[in-house]
Amino acid sequence: MKTRVKARAGRKRNGGLGDGVLHFVRTVYRRALKTLPLYASRYSKKKFSQPQMAACLLLKDYLQLDLRSLEALLSSEPALRETLELTEPPDHSTLCRHASRRVDDFILQPVGTGTVSFIVGPNPGGSDELLPQT
Repeated sequence: MKTRVKARAGRKRNGGLGDGVLHFVRTVYRRALKTLPLYASRYSKKKFSQPQMAACLLLKDYLQLDLRSLEALLSSEPALRETLELTEPPDHSTLCRHASRRVDDFILQPVGTGTVSFIVGPNPGGSDELLPQT
């Protein structure tokens, strides 16, 4: 016997993430690719790049998730993995190691004392860019 499953109300066409979240990830990842070296050392295991990890960690802060929830989100959202060019989601322990490096300081300019505050919005120049929050 077949059972019908109703589609969840509020699900987006890209698998559940809003367009704003994907726009944020896309913008942060592009900025990280321009700013950070791909790997911390030439002997690094080339499984995940620094820009990928930085974008994941900024997404964690943006959505106010813990590392295990971020790992689950990356496993369940193929659109997110595709945007970040991930072949597989990083483990929470890998994310924790990268979080201690604070590579996101290279991507975002600090606003205020010790905090990073930003919004993603249209830039008057037409390019995607992180804008300081006013």
